[in-house]
Formats: sequence, C-alpha cells, structure tokens
Amino acid sequence: MRLTLAGPTLKRCSNLFQTNLWQGSKLIAETDNDKHWQSYLYEPDSYRPLALVHGNAQQDNIKLYWYQNDHLGTPIALTGSLGDTLYECQYNAYGQIINETYHQDDIDFLPNNPLRFQGQYYDEETGLHYNLNRYYDPFTGRYITQDPLGILGGLNSYQYVNGDPINWIDPLELINTASKGNEKLLEKTKSIAIDAITPDIYSDLAIQATKNGQFDKIMLGKYNEKGISYVKEAKKTQSTYFELDNWSEIAVTLGEENMWKINEAFLEQQVALNKTVLLSHNPYTATGYFSQEVNFLIKLNYYFVKEKNYWRAIKSTGN
Repeated sequence: MRLTLAGPTLKRCSNLFQTNLWQGSKLIAETDNDKHWQSYLYEPDSYRPLALVHGNAQQDNIKLYWYQNDHLGTPIALTGSLGDTLYECQYNAYGQIINETYHQDDIDFLPNNPLRFQGQYYDEETGLHYNLNRYYDPFTGRYITQDPLGILGGLNSYQYVNGDPINWIDPLELINTASKGNEKLLEKTKSIAIDAITPDIYSDLAIQATKNGQFDKIMLGKYNEKGISYVKEAKKTQSTYFELDNWSEIAVTLGEENMWKINEAFLEQQVALNKTVLLSHNPYTATGYFSQEVNFLIKLNYYFVKEKNYWRAIKSTGN
C-alpha cells in the first residue's frame, strides 16, 4: 500500500508492513518497524547508488556495503569494507536479473538490495520495478501503465527510454537521461503541452539542478558579470548553488517562460533547510534571473547586508 512520495510510504510484504522513506524523489531508507533498517546513499546530484547501510533496532550491528555499478549506474555487485565481493548479479538489456552469485555461505547475512535501473525499486511480490510514477516490467521492457502525460509524452506511451536501455535511463519516468557521468536531463518530446506539466516536474528538476547540496549555505548571483561568477564563488566558499544541465534543451521542452519555476522550486527547497544565503553580486543592481531571486527573498522578508566579498541575505524577525 503506497501513500505518498512526500513522506513515509507503506508497503505490505510477507504479511508485514514495511516503511519506505523518501527524500524528494529518492528512496533513502526503509525499515520493517521492528528488527532491521537500511539506508541508501547516492552519488552527488545523481540517482546512482553509492552505498548501503544496514542495521538493527538495537543499533549494535551496523554494516556498510559499497555498490559497484555498470555504465548505467545499475548495481551489479555489493562489496564489503575490505573490497571483497559479497554479491554480484547480471542483467539482460531491459534490467531483468538473469544470474545472481553470493560469495559467502549464509546468504541471509546480506541485506536485501532492491535497487535496479536508476530510480527503480524492485517489488518482490510482483517482480515489477517501481519507477516513481508507475511500474516497469523488466520481462517485457515496458511500463505496465501509460505515460502520465498521455499522448503528449510520445506516440508509444508504454515504452522505456525510447527502446534504448543500453544508453539511456529514466529515473523519474518523465524525461530520458544520458547514462554517462553526472546525468543530464534531456527533453522527452518537443511537442509537450505546457498545461500537462505538474509542479512535481519543477521540483524534480530543481533537485537535479542542486549542486553541492550537502553544504549549509547557498550562493546566488550572476553567472558571469565583471569576471565574477556565482558558480565559482559557491565552489570557493563550499556553498550550494543552482546549475541546470542542458538548460537550453529543457527550455525547449518546458517553455522559456516556465524556466524560472525550476529556480523558484530550488529556492523554496533551500530556504526550507534554513541555509545561510550569500550573494556574489549586488542585489540592488540585480538583473535577469538574479533579480527574480532577489525579489523572491524580499517577499520572504529578507534584507541584504554587504560583508567583505559577498552580500548576505538576512531574514527579518520584525513584523
């Protein structure tokens, strides 16, 4: 029984309720609410799994396992802290496991790994892969329900990554993604209708555009003005910053007039985390998207103070 991706999700499995915890559109942990839990760590700005942490209710047997992935970011092995291979598997082209090998006698000692193609969660009851917005069948290489965008998503509303799972992934089940390096969102169809776009898409794109999200401050500003770039300043100060890969292609899909909504969703997400807000350029002479960022903060009762090389946005506590 799945409830909502905004918080805990309940799933009935083996006559027990299992709670899944999500951070935005990523599965980050699950527990049987009694004996065991496991948490998932991902590469920065990606859905590629990095590590699995498994523990029990007594917190006295916490173990760390490392994911080994193929070129698509699909887990093909789990290794221990010493680099020893504990589990490995092989898939066919469409993500169906065709061979599994356990390199120890007691396979029950290993945690369950439900991660498949990026963004997919294996459902052992059905054999399907949960892909955020619908279920994917690795046996047929197709989704079992239509694209949420309907015919606007393309002529074949059941196909996975345009029939090319060797080179593409679809973590959100909305926009095909290149499989190399830090994945970059690409358009799904240039004929997409603006009225079919939901707020969740902007939120998901904002998550994709969040760089250095682990830091406790954010850097806003102009991309390049008078030799100063907010991206470079963010990297120097270890700050989170907004940078959407393949901006122009996504703008063709969503419409240039809607691109600010991605930036706005990013600001909402970061402000909700109570991060310190720094600005690389003078907010009182802001133009373009930077001026929209400044206006966003002003509406939330922020004011701006110059501090050495940067400006700081401070939240007013007055009425």
